[in-house]
Amino acid sequence: MIVLQVQDAIEILSIESVSVIGLLLGFIFYIIWIGKKNEEKHEKEKEYLRSEIRLAQDKLDEEFKATNVEMKKVSENYHVFTTQVFNRLNDILNKR
Repeated sequence: MIVLQVQDAIEILSIESVSVIGLLLGFIFYIIWIGKKNEEKHEKEKEYLRSEIRLAQDKLDEEFKATNVEMKKVSENYHVFTTQVFNRLNDILNKR
């Protein structure tokens, strides 16, 4: 019985089966290595995209602030203009 088990172990550990097992392990480790490499690549891309999004958001914020200032100036100018027009109309009506 022990002799049969030893013979089975010897057959399992024959050069062909060891080569096949080695190739399978090598293939598995290669797939794991590619997966890690791709994961690192995707992490770098995510960081790059996050930084680009932050830059775009900052640029939009600055443009919004600039537009806000311009709109405030236009609004103030419109208020001054309408006040002048109403004052002028009031003067004309009071002179009659």
